[in-house]
Amino acid sequence: MARPRASAAEWAKRVRGWRASGDSAAVYAEQRGWNAGTLTWWASRVGRAKTRAEPAVAFVRVVERREDAVATPEERPQAGAIEVQLGRGRTIRVVQGVDVELLRAVVDALEAR
Repeated sequence: MARPRASAAEWAKRVRGWRASGDSAAVYAEQRGWNAGTLTWWASRVGRAKTRAEPAVAFVRVVERREDAVATPEERPQAGAIEVQLGRGRTIRVVQGVDVELLRAVVDALEAR
């Protein structure tokens, strides 16, 4: 019996996983029972859609925060952590070793992408 076809959203998720893995398309696809050609085709399609949807340049403001200026222990940054300030005054504290895919999903949800 044939497998059900994966949606465009599922392929976009697969492409992100492949890119984050550092593996070649052939290795990544073979480990999952997919066709490497299909994976790379979707990667090019996802890349084109992303290019149209996102601005070409994004600027971020980097602010050094001195620990003694922080009011409470809960607000003190952890060693190796950074804070990412999103639109509408929202801030995410990102610690070393964060799951990049989870972080991307959270940012996308908060920024309604």
